[in-house]
Amino acid sequence: MQANHYQIVEQYRILNGREAGIELRQRILAHIQEHGFERIYYLDFSNVEFLDFSSADELIRGLLDELTARQGGLRNVVLYGTSPSVRENIAAVLELRKTVCLTQNGRESADVLGPLSTPLKATLELVLQNKRVTARDVADHFRVAINTASNRLASLAELGLILRSGKRTVIGGGEENIFESLV
Repeated sequence: MQANHYQIVEQYRILNGREAGIELRQRILAHIQEHGFERIYYLDFSNVEFLDFSSADELIRGLLDELTARQGGLRNVVLYGTSPSVRENIAAVLELRKTVCLTQNGRESADVLGPLSTPLKATLELVLQNKRVTARDVADHFRVAINTASNRLASLAELGLILRSGKRTVIGGGEENIFESLV
């Protein structure tokens, strides 16, 4: 899947209040509509010095909700370049709203913000490490049933934390899904 970088401009270095969050969310959604929903979007927060809870709620939670609600729309969004204080407010919103999002602060380091069960976190870490996995890979690694592994991967894909990228034929008949890391 093709990636697209969205740099939050200097004008939004201070994001205070719901209106600011709504305005920036609308700009980001317009960018996504223009470039297509079938991409991974890296939202670069490196210019953002301050983001309060209300703005984070409207911007991040609102963006994820809108992307999830669109028919066929993926919510493959990765936050990038967040300072500790910005990341803390986003994490607080996501915890309260019971939703999740990936964040990346460095080339190889990625983490999830928001509530995620221990088995799903461990599975996500495996996908992030290996970049591409199948349910068989997960089942073998964690020594769980193939349907358990498949459910974990499907859940992570539905949450927008990994990508279901295709299928491949399995020896003996049938197909298996391939899942990939967003980062």
